[in-house]
Amino acid sequence: MSKSAKPLIFYVLFLIVIVTIFFIAVVVVKISYEETIRSKEEAERRLKTENQKQVSLQAEYQDVTAEDKIRFSASSQLGMIKRIEPSIVIKVPKEKIEEFENELNLKYE
Repeated sequence: MSKSAKPLIFYVLFLIVIVTIFFIAVVVVKISYEETIRSKEEAERRLKTENQKQVSLQAEYQDVTAEDKIRFSASSQLGMIKRIEPSIVIKVPKEKIEEFENELNLKYE
């Protein structure tokens, strides 16, 4: 082999190494990208599931807190009845209320 062919061989080997490193880097980046996309899709799937759970829980909450449902449970399970008229009626003259209101306003001004 002549002396002039050695630099060419080193140059070609150097290019082959550089191209190989480049392709390995591309493959690593592609695998990393695909893994990121996969984890993003999984997170979106979990978010959708959690949103569906939240909607079903809100519907259940609205069903449980409905006034008719509460009255039925109170009467059937607890034996409670709805009071038709208040047991105690407190009557306070309007002047007395205004007097207390004025005192409170003077106190906290």
